[in-house]
Amino acid sequence: KKARARKNFRVFINADKPSVQNKRSSSSRQENSVRFLVGLLTGSNAACRLQAVRCLLELSHSHHSSVAAACVPSTPYLLTYLSGQSTKFTELCLYTLGNLCPADVVKNKLVAQGIIPALTNCIEIHRCNLAVVEAAGFTLSQLLQAQDAEKKLIPMVLASSLPLHLLSVLTPDPEFGLAAAIECAWCLHYLTCTESVENNRALLSHGALLKCSSLLVSLGGAVAEGNQEDGLELLIFPLVRCVGNLLCSCPVETLSSHVGDVRLAVALVALLQAYLQTQPALARECAWVLNNLTGYRF
Repeated sequence: KKARARKNFRVFINADKPSVQNKRSSSSRQENSVRFLVGLLTGSNAACRLQAVRCLLELSHSHHSSVAAACVPSTPYLLTYLSGQSTKFTELCLYTLGNLCPADVVKNKLVAQGIIPALTNCIEIHRCNLAVVEAAGFTLSQLLQAQDAEKKLIPMVLASSLPLHLLSVLTPDPEFGLAAAIECAWCLHYLTCTESVENNRALLSHGALLKCSSLLVSLGGAVAEGNQEDGLELLIFPLVRCVGNLLCSCPVETLSSHVGDVRLAVALVALLQAYLQTQPALARECAWVLNNLTGYRF
């Protein structure tokens, strides 16, 4: 079976190459190959299921839209496995879905198949496994970058418990590192990048501004003491943008309860000074938020 899987996978990869002479035959080979992989994915042999999802993950890296469309039959099974107990298998399914969903045909299918509830359930089940949480954050961030996300996806996400789960991860783990927090911070950033004040007010009600501000205060203090861990700016960037976007929707009379005292301004100054030369784009973001923040009267 493994030999057959490899053979069919090679056929699919070859079918991914442009064929002027016989496009119909190429499409047929793609469909047959995915049908074969789906058969392995839904079978009782755990080793074959693992090989199948690895093949699908490799295919999901293709830049050809026809490959993503051909993989659509696998998506309901990939979603089902998100509630499984095997963390490694779940992680592979998540990254496969995340790579496929930028294609509109796949994204629309996934939304109809219930990817938002599936991701919510997945994070609830695997919340203690930060590798899975990171993969779930990656998949969600891919979805939220769609052009129609503000109208179709963001309301669904805000109506779920996903924002609370994302906020709960904004505490970098000393052993695992920053990866999960970075992915979840970018998800929150995309959620705040809307013209809807109501959407941002919903995030404010979950304590998003207070959580992001508190973490920035901690990170600003660490950076001021010379502790600039590699990749730290990848977490600071979305956090600063979240704070800036949420500030615009925060009523002035409740601002102090959301951002605390002047420590946020102090942290922003420290971050601006630390990254002025090495990360000028990040320094500009800090200056923008600092300007907005100091425009309020506490």
